[in-house]
Amino acid sequence: MNLCNRWYSVISLAAIMLLIPILDAKSLELYVSNSGTSSVSLINSKDSVSNYASGISSPTGLAISKSNDLFVSSSLGTVSKVNSLGVVSTFIASGLSNPQGLAFNPTDSTLYIADYGAGKILKSDAQGNTSVVVSGMNQPRGLTFDNLGNLYVANSGNGSIARITTSGVITTYATGFNNPYALVFDKTGNLFVTSYGSDSIFKVNTVGVTTLFNSSISRPTGIAIDSLGDVFVASERNNSIYLVKSFSTSSVFASGFNAPKFLIIPEPSTWILSSMATACLLALARFRKSQ
Repeated sequence: MNLCNRWYSVISLAAIMLLIPILDAKSLELYVSNSGTSSVSLINSKDSVSNYASGISSPTGLAISKSNDLFVSSSLGTVSKVNSLGVVSTFIASGLSNPQGLAFNPTDSTLYIADYGAGKILKSDAQGNTSVVVSGMNQPRGLTFDNLGNLYVANSGNGSIARITTSGVITTYATGFNNPYALVFDKTGNLFVTSYGSDSIFKVNTVGVTTLFNSSISRPTGIAIDSLGDVFVASERNNSIYLVKSFSTSSVFASGFNAPKFLIIPEPSTWILSSMATACLLALARFRKSQ
């Protein structure tokens, strides 16, 4: 390869690397469960809100499968599935007591359910058959997994976050919250917690140290973090979604909701970006071969 072709290769690869984050930055999909209107909303950008699914009574927890189906728990005791076309079907029809948070285990795609009324964490197979993972939780609400498959549970009844390891060992990960509601990890492993009772959002770092992240949002419920690291928080009292940048900086991102509960943002569409990058690399390889 001559010098010109080498520089072309370097520049092309650099362009691909710059293109990927730009595409990713435009792919916001923020889902909101509206308990008051029995619906799920979709936010694509600031103040751009549409109805994604209706007819799910008192929706609470949200989770998205690898096949892009949205799962929604109802405090009335069911879990619904909304496919990519927006068609709603019943996934779990009975056997739950006020289910709240939902989360998929990233290591095996199993759906986990916080069964608030029964104080249990359940898991479901692909057919909606449930089994108990652990009992003795204290009004469990929010759920999230770390990258290793450890499960974190917001126990709203005693103000703590429990960790359940992949081998089933239960430990207390953090304490001192007032009615913790929802949980989410950022890219660097910090755990964010909405504290409904104290109008606060806390950050628990990777060694378990808790600090106050923001205290300007009234009755915070759901929380989600996008690929750029922006933090979105639902305010049940103000029926709004806030964009939170730091301790003292938050602004309304979208409003007009009705008792918003949980939020979720799908994992970045890496398969789309990867295919784009692959196509570019193949085109580059063909160009180089033709020289």
